[in-house]
This record gives sequence, structure tokens and C-alpha cells, in this order.
Amino acid sequence: MRIRLAYGDTGLDVDLDPAVTTVVEPLHHPGAAEQSAVLRAALRHPVAGPPLRDRVRPGRTVAISACDGTRPQPRHLMIPAVLAELDGIVRDEDVVILVATGTQADGVVGVGPGGDPFRAGIRARRERGIRQKPAGAGRPSAAVRTP
Repeated sequence: MRIRLAYGDTGLDVDLDPAVTTVVEPLHHPGAAEQSAVLRAALRHPVAGPPLRDRVRPGRTVAISACDGTRPQPRHLMIPAVLAELDGIVRDEDVVILVATGTQADGVVGVGPGGDPFRAGIRARRERGIRQKPAGAGRPSAAVRTP
């Protein structure tokens, strides 16, 4: 059996023995009508454990991990939702956004479909008077309040 793998820019055709091959394809489901509301509900009523607001304490550092632009993650909804839940508990300068890049990104953040993965978080932070500061001392990013 001939299978086309999603590999590189054009794909890769391979011949496999059907007697020992099982092809697993994803099931595509429509997105929720109110995606922001679903995210907010998940943060406030998780499947297991306490809500996010109950897990964080003033004075603590919080890291938000997001996939890079090569992964289908709703960063433009997720990061602002998490920041909204942290609002009033953790200072903005104590929040670090980590972008998980794979070897496919060649160490460049913000490449791929959907554009810059930081864009949603930066926009939300700018609306709150925060600007992004370059990484330093081993930290991937830091935020500082603008005057």
C-alpha cells in the first residue's frame, strides 16, 4: 500500500506492507461556538484539581507554556485567557511566556502558520500597560511595566 506522509514541504510517498500496516487518521471536530468561554470554563472548572486562580499566590512566578506557530494551538485565545485568570493575583512582571519550539523551527520563534506565537500575549499585555523585555540570564522572556 502506498502512503503519503506529511514530511517536508512536499510530503513523502512510502510503500508499506498492508498486512502489518495500520493507518490512523485524525478525526476532525468543529470548534466550540464560544471558544473563549470554553477556555475560561476549563480554567475555572478543571477536570482534576483546583481552578487556576486557586493554584497561584501573590509574589509567585508563573510560566505559561505555548506551542510555537507550527502547532495548531489557539494561542491567540489561550494566552489572554490565562492572563485574565491571573489578573489581580500575580504581578504581570512575574509572568513568563515560554514558547516550546521543536527542531523544525531552527531555533527561530514565531515562524509558521498563524504567525508569531507571542502576538496574542503581547497584545493582551500591551492593553494592560506591559511591554515585552528581551530574554536574559537564561530566562526566555520577562515582562516589565511601562511608565
